[in-house]
Amino acid sequence: MFRFATATQIVFGVGAVAELPRLAQGLGQRVLLVLGSSDRHRHVQALLESAGLDVQVARVTGEPTVEDVVA
Repeated sequence: MFRFATATQIVFGVGAVAELPRLAQGLGQRVLLVLGSSDRHRHVQALLESAGLDVQVARVTGEPTVEDVVA
């Protein structure tokens, strides 16, 4: 048997990042941004924070583990 589950909504294309605060607000008030070594998240973090969301940033190398997220 094989099962595949995916997000109920995938948003991409020009202007998609600008939709993120509205979409995230519909899911709760806290956001965990999981990043690699790039600093390109600053714009996204600022958008989310300006929408009143509590944003925490976690940096990982490779695929994040449960331990990475719990820490």
